[in-house]
Amino acid sequence: MKSKTTAIILAILFGGVGVHHFYLGNRGRGVIYLLLSWTLMPLIAAVVDALILATLTTEQFHSFYNLAIIPAEELPENVRNIRSKQTHIDQEFDQAA
Repeated sequence: MKSKTTAIILAILFGGVGVHHFYLGNRGRGVIYLLLSWTLMPLIAAVVDALILATLTTEQFHSFYNLAIIPAEELPENVRNIRSKQTHIDQEFDQAA
């Protein structure tokens, strides 16, 4: 089970190379951060990611990143839609890479 605290710490310490995205299962975003790390743009984005993660409630965090422990039928409709869109985007990126 992924930890919100761990994700925030990884975003702050190693966010410039996308470690927090790899930890959270967003491989596509992690690769983008890694490829663009020399520009320092991912470092700025990682600070924003850390702030966003910090503002998520525990329930929201688990619904986004620990879906294996929450049955899909118990998730709110908007969370299911967001997660399915993100999964689709990650799959397209993985196929292109």
